[in-house]
Amino acid sequence: MTGSWVSLPWGDRLWLARLPGGPRLAILPRVERSETVWQWTVPLPGRLDGVKAGSSLIPVPPGAPHLLEHLLFEKDEGDISVEFALLGLEANAYTTEDYTTYVAAGSASPRDVLPLLLALVHEAIFTEEDVERERLIIQRELALSRDDPGYWRERSLREALFYTPSRKEDLLGSPESLKKIDSQFLRFLHRTFYHPSRGLLVAAGPLEPEEVAETVDHLSRAFSWHPQDGEAVLDPEPEGAAKEVLEGVIPAAYPWAALAWKVSQVDPEGELLTLAALQTLLGRSSPWREWAEAQGQVDDTLAYGWRGGRKAPYLVVEGETEDPEGWLAAVQEGLRHPLQKDEVHRTLKRLRGRFLRSLDHPGEAADLLTDLLFYGYPPGIVWDGLSRATAEAVEASWRKAMEGPRVQVILRPREGVAAS
Repeated sequence: MTGSWVSLPWGDRLWLARLPGGPRLAILPRVERSETVWQWTVPLPGRLDGVKAGSSLIPVPPGAPHLLEHLLFEKDEGDISVEFALLGLEANAYTTEDYTTYVAAGSASPRDVLPLLLALVHEAIFTEEDVERERLIIQRELALSRDDPGYWRERSLREALFYTPSRKEDLLGSPESLKKIDSQFLRFLHRTFYHPSRGLLVAAGPLEPEEVAETVDHLSRAFSWHPQDGEAVLDPEPEGAAKEVLEGVIPAAYPWAALAWKVSQVDPEGELLTLAALQTLLGRSSPWREWAEAQGQVDDTLAYGWRGGRKAPYLVVEGETEDPEGWLAAVQEGLRHPLQKDEVHRTLKRLRGRFLRSLDHPGEAADLLTDLLFYGYPPGIVWDGLSRATAEAVEASWRKAMEGPRVQVILRPREGVAAS
């Protein structure tokens, strides 16, 4: 099996291959580890408006990709998670803004793991009764989420930032959208996005890449069905923010406030440089943070980061506070501080150390490679960006992010919810 080795800038070697009629492979050997993490990713995003097939655009109800992800665990013998568990493996899956990933982790051999993983992803044998049962489960999850402060925070941010309905919807969908999904439509999505030839398999652990490739190639050839043409479509988003200021209520004991910036696009290096700026300005060791905490303006709930995936990214700073207006004023003051070169250099040094430590964990290494390779980024782009980053580059990235439309959101406790 023909593959190629790529030397990664932090010292590892990554084996890359594309199987004939099968998936792309990325194998990160970690001989010192006993556990392997396997991630099979398909190009069905959790957030899309439709599937373009030829000249037709077929609408996709919100929540359909997530519902399909759940249903693929249903096989003739029952929940396939049980078979993984019998091998000492943990099986999981998640639907992101941009793709759907199936995960298996444990010390079983490739010849034991891969047949199960490919069966999980590529066998769609659920019935209409299975769809109805899973639909009811997700509807209960949606009902329970109404009592989760995190649900309302995310919903409010999206309501303020975005115009298009698909960018505002929960990835789980809604009771109304779930009713529009049946087994026939889910099989259409499966045939379009789940064929082995459209997959990406990333694995990190004590592996022999050629053995993995031979096993996957043999298993992929056994699938007799052919992929259906189609690409995910997300409607264009108008410029600007839908609501510059949004206020609402939340099922929580304390108010919550946030500033968020809508960004048209961002690459992995830009993400890191912007986070370096935020950590320098607002991080726990920053002069502003020490002052703001001493004044009671912010506390340890202050958080910041990127959300929304690659297609609808936004940057957020958020936190709980008894004084939302004071919190917003204090944070905006912190963001106006100039970036000091020596402080930026210390932040970059910490980020480099954190990045290298994260790669010691097969799961985190697999997460990173999946995200980069899915979009065609070089696997070393993050470390290269961190290594050559300068205070000037951090400043430029930060200013560019701040040019995007900004919103502020305040959510106050719902009546009847009191602090303990």
